[in-house]
Amino acid sequence: MRSTVKNISSLVLLVIAVWLYHLYRLSQQLQAFNSVKIHNLDSQGINTVINTTIKNPTNTRLSITKPFVSLYLPGEPTPFASSLLKQGKVTFEPDSQSVISTEIPIVYTNALSLPMKLLESKAIEIEITARFGLFKLFRFYKKERVTV
Repeated sequence: MRSTVKNISSLVLLVIAVWLYHLYRLSQQLQAFNSVKIHNLDSQGINTVINTTIKNPTNTRLSITKPFVSLYLPGEPTPFASSLLKQGKVTFEPDSQSVISTEIPIVYTNALSLPMKLLESKAIEIEITARFGLFKLFRFYKKERVTV
């Protein structure tokens, strides 16, 4: 009887290990492509929209958290703007893609120094982070340089 319990426990652990490895590989295969648009100007600042196309090239259905997006000037260690944390998730069918629009407000105090820096670099870096899997254990991360 004890050997049967050991065998079942070993089998369950093996299945969990294979599943976790599959999720890890999935996190390495997701692809993201970004575009930046200025949505509008108001009394608070500049509202930009980051459209992120995320491709799921695998044969697995996947749900991820809404991505958290940060904007950096090239070479700067801290972001000059970040998206607001929003709850929710996005589901991808196998071998599909979806566009996720994220609005990012840039307050005028940060925006005042941006024009000169943007003229120098002509680009910004976009960093995307999303979590998925058991207890949000796995992270999808991409940092990409986009011409402005």
